[in-house]
Amino acid sequence: MATFDALRPMTARTVLMGAVALVSLSGCAGGTTGPTVVPQSFEYVPVATPPQLVHVPEAATACDDALGPQPVASAISDGQARQPVLIMFKYMSNEEGWYARPELGAPFETATDTQSIEALVCVRQWAFTVGTYEQLATANRLDWDALVMTWPDRQVEAADAFTGGDPPERMPAGRAGFGEPPTDAFRAWLPEHVGG
Repeated sequence: MATFDALRPMTARTVLMGAVALVSLSGCAGGTTGPTVVPQSFEYVPVATPPQLVHVPEAATACDDALGPQPVASAISDGQARQPVLIMFKYMSNEEGWYARPELGAPFETATDTQSIEALVCVRQWAFTVGTYEQLATANRLDWDALVMTWPDRQVEAADAFTGGDPPERMPAGRAGFGEPPTDAFRAWLPEHVGG
């Protein structure tokens, strides 16, 4: 049975969880040394979450127990779980906790409870500050940890970490920037560890 004994040191990455890191973003196009700002007015629209969050406490506990408090350090690939699956998702930067995200499992047979599943997939999103814009607005990358375990015996079959896209180089004044989450990489990885 796979376990998470080795974890990435938190000093290697800065987690956006209340504290703001003032780090310059390097390697941007055009030879600039950091993100630039487009001076214009804007209306802030928060990132949408599913309208009805489906919480599954038993699955949430299993995800927390398996993943632990820090990002996944190394890939694990011991076997393959079976469908149907329950996919649980958690934003590490807020307090909503774990909730079901069946749309991440397409085209697999998914569920929103633990009654009929054979596999539980846990996906956790970390927001890492990689730079700043003007007015101390942060430039953030969204990374995911993902884990597949059999259900109900909770044996971990696979786990890996996925790096999201870089944040936009330019943002309206005062607005934080976020890169794309690694949804495509996760969806490409999942069929390797969940069978029919």
